[in-house]
Amino acid sequence: MNNSYSYDKFIIEILYEDDHIAILNKPSGLLTHKKNTHDDSPNLQSSLHNKFNIDDDEELKEGIVHRLDKDTSGILIFALNRKSAKYFSDLFSERKIEKIYEAIVIGEPKDNEGIFENHLEEDGKTYLAETKYKIIKRLPNDLTHIELRPTTGRKHQLRIHCKLNGFPILGDNKYYLPISKVYKNENNLILHAKKIIFNDQNGVLVKVEAKLPKYFFNYI
Repeated sequence: MNNSYSYDKFIIEILYEDDHIAILNKPSGLLTHKKNTHDDSPNLQSSLHNKFNIDDDEELKEGIVHRLDKDTSGILIFALNRKSAKYFSDLFSERKIEKIYEAIVIGEPKDNEGIFENHLEEDGKTYLAETKYKIIKRLPNDLTHIELRPTTGRKHQLRIHCKLNGFPILGDNKYYLPISKVYKNENNLILHAKKIIFNDQNGVLVKVEAKLPKYFFNYI
């Protein structure tokens, strides 16, 4: 199944839906959660209120069992009830969900595939974070189309990993401010949650993929 709904200026695709979950394709520029109860900035949580007829803000928040940065596009799971929210929260905690991202980075990793391992700070503590990478295609203008598979889940892990290892993500205005005229007019973070793989409550293997946003094709 693949349908969509409108919210504010955004079109949100529903890539998969059953009795337990909906898997959405979040557009870049849309917050995942409300910043606070009084915040009226466009956010995915508020969009789900009308789409799925859920009035309880706490239930909505619990249903979003993982998150994407505002500027990251792609796949996001929404649990349609608290039992499913618990199941998928546990899957994420136990690292039993595989997430695959695609990005365009500035620079060219020497090896076609490998692992980024760095200690990252979060909430005043330091954790070892790991991301597997594989080059999809080396592009003109010192750019590389790359696949990223995080095996841990630290905040902004992919953006920080790429920056620390010498390959910042194109359009990342938080961790890298490009100075080249080739890049400085890019208004999008070129990072997309492309695919997710997991076993559902019935033990069935589910694989869902979200097509790349149009702005990726300015480069690939």
